[in-house]
Amino acid sequence: MVEWGEVNLKNVAAIFMGIALLVAMTSWAAPLSTGELHRCCLYPTVRVTTAEAGGSGTFLWSIPVEPGRFAHYVLTNHHVIESAIKISEEWDSLKKKEIKVERRQTVHVEFFQYRNLSEPVGTLKTAADIVAWDKDEDLALLKLRDEGQKPDVAKLIPQDRIGTLRLFQPIVAIGAGLGHAPFPTTGLITSMVDEIDRKPYMMGSAQIIFGNSGGGVYLLETGEFIGVPSRVAVSFRGFSAIVATHMGFFIPAQRIYGFLEAQGHAFLYDPAALSYEAWLKGKKARKGNQDD
Repeated sequence: MVEWGEVNLKNVAAIFMGIALLVAMTSWAAPLSTGELHRCCLYPTVRVTTAEAGGSGTFLWSIPVEPGRFAHYVLTNHHVIESAIKISEEWDSLKKKEIKVERRQTVHVEFFQYRNLSEPVGTLKTAADIVAWDKDEDLALLKLRDEGQKPDVAKLIPQDRIGTLRLFQPIVAIGAGLGHAPFPTTGLITSMVDEIDRKPYMMGSAQIIFGNSGGGVYLLETGEFIGVPSRVAVSFRGFSAIVATHMGFFIPAQRIYGFLEAQGHAFLYDPAALSYEAWLKGKKARKGNQDD
């Protein structure tokens, strides 16, 4: 008897569809050149590590602050950096009561350096701060402490194009699977209506494995970032577990936009939203009020 894990699909027939599509997708050709795929998909993919865990991330936003200085942001999964967030009950001597205190440890982001387009020859490791997180959405936003210019930034699919996504569209998933240097796998969008823990997910047949979490799923045709690989289907047979790597679930773009808006970071994608400078000023003011 086969039992399915928490990422169970609602229609078991989708397994066979996924296998068939995995074979069929080899006939698709990417309109983008090899060099373009490197720059829009591979190079923005980073490795994210904490003192206790690790995974992947995607360099999605770079905002000019002043000449020569930039504010850089990386998107990842909450479960990748969860161990760096500590919440405890502590006594507040001023308020004379126990209060909840949150402390966020420094995390590290590794950018890979390449030669001949594809050969990783080293990494540039930089410290980063967790500036936003949501456990239910399984998303987190990191701000790099490195403020130098970085040329290769992934492009999040515009909100008005999310509704054009369909089954059979070719995709590429990229992440630092099992701690390896980032690598791509290709497949198709195979499901758009899965629900896990009351949250919507999409599924693709581009194979992913542990460590891909926090990386990126891209449209092969345009190189646009459409989601964050977060889960993989697991079948339990007795005491054994079979990982269906071609049944990868990713957080869709509409949830990314919702997360950024809810966390006060809509300025990352909406020029009409609160500017970075105004947000930073407000953040400092809020911190000052908390200290008072």
